[in-house]
Amino acid sequence: MISIVIPVYNGAKTLKECLSAVFANRFKGFEVILVDDASPDKSLEIAEGFPCRIIKNPIRLGRGPARNAGLKAAEGEYVIFIDSDVLVKPRTIETILRVFREHPGTAAVVGLPSADNPYLNFSSQFKSLYMHYILKENQRDIGFLHGCLMAIDRKLVFENHGLSFSNRRHGQDIELGLMMKKLNLKIMLAPEAEVIHLKFRNLCGLIKNDFLISAEFTDLILRHNLLFSSAGSGRFAHTSIKQAVSVLNSFLALNLLFLAKTPLIWIILPLLIVYLILNSGLFRMVFEKKGPAFGVLAVVFYIFDQYLMSLGIIFGGIKFILSKGRGR
Repeated sequence: MISIVIPVYNGAKTLKECLSAVFANRFKGFEVILVDDASPDKSLEIAEGFPCRIIKNPIRLGRGPARNAGLKAAEGEYVIFIDSDVLVKPRTIETILRVFREHPGTAAVVGLPSADNPYLNFSSQFKSLYMHYILKENQRDIGFLHGCLMAIDRKLVFENHGLSFSNRRHGQDIELGLMMKKLNLKIMLAPEAEVIHLKFRNLCGLIKNDFLISAEFTDLILRHNLLFSSAGSGRFAHTSIKQAVSVLNSFLALNLLFLAKTPLIWIILPLLIVYLILNSGLFRMVFEKKGPAFGVLAVVFYIFDQYLMSLGIIFGGIKFILSKGRGR
């Protein structure tokens, strides 16, 4: 049996589509466990219209504890975690099982978020394109988790090694993936298991999210002593060395542009050229899919977004140092 765990908080806008897509899968040997994290909207009412096992949290506990509650109730050999705003395709479960079967010893399989997004505003469209690109450029053996769709061998990961999701507000999937990496557990990317993320993002929300995730990710990398091993492998989870260099490059370029007493064009211009080269693959895809107007906006926006990521990295590093000083 396969267990599918769906944590939900205020997911009424997308939950019906999410569950309809799950139950439309060709593979039928699965159970669905929906964990309602004390939603004040109609999420619970919608879930009751489907053949789900429903767990009701009396108070809001957060996504990590909600996932753990679903995991505790799961009976399947593999547990698939899906967010309540994600649409799977009819062969998704079959695809995931095939990856586990074809790659013995695999601890987890991660799906690929689609480049498509039903919301047509710039922030929603760009984020979907960005996440699709950075995950798709990975090799099959990836060494990290991504929360939209992840399938985990229940016995190997949760029972044999005693792992679980943390109580962190952001990055529970990132932290679990890092702990699995420290144990040399194999995580595979399945590009053919593509899902659509029904996520609306306004500009402020996108920028805030990228800052917070960068901060949490930096804190986690340092906390688990994975800085040098990650650099040696060429990836900081889903972030490549090339992307990390681009973030540093954006930080230097914009600081010089805005803080220098005199315009240092002879330094700034080469940095901007390096920025374009480092992100040429992403920008090429964006121009091809969305056209020149969207593409130019993406080029301008992304350097500012990466600058805010660099500030998030600095904040995460400071957060880690302060926590070590307090003995945590």
